[in-house]
Amino acid sequence: MRKKEVGKNRILAVCLLIIAIIVVLILLNTPKNIAPKEAVNISESFMQAAASYGKGKFLDAIIQYRKIIEADPKNYGAYIGLGHSYLRLGIYDESIRTFEKTKSIGYQDYRTYYGLGLVYYQMENYNNAYANLKQAYALNPNNKAV
Repeated sequence: MRKKEVGKNRILAVCLLIIAIIVVLILLNTPKNIAPKEAVNISESFMQAAASYGKGKFLDAIIQYRKIIEADPKNYGAYIGLGHSYLRLGIYDESIRTFEKTKSIGYQDYRTYYGLGLVYYQMENYNNAYANLKQAYALNPNNKAV
């Protein structure tokens, strides 16, 4: 009986040693300096994006607007700025997708339809341009730009 106990103890010791080795290997292979995801100051990023847009640095504006959207996926203003930045670069398909996204996150604002109207106008799709600009006007008839 004594031999069985010694054999069980050796097996248990070997198992514990294997587990300890596995834990040490895992700890050695875990990166030590995992940086937390960068916190985004939305208002500061918005100001930077608007400044970049105003200076004609549309790629920089896109980067900032996308950071804002990553931090706040329902930030309507960031989608509008992003859509206009794509428009200014002539990336019309992405501009349309971005403006359409504002509808899917629940916003019915003239700026969505105004942006879509501008994109379709640039694409010489005048029927869609007119329909969207008409909708923008219906939502905000006092805006002279529409």
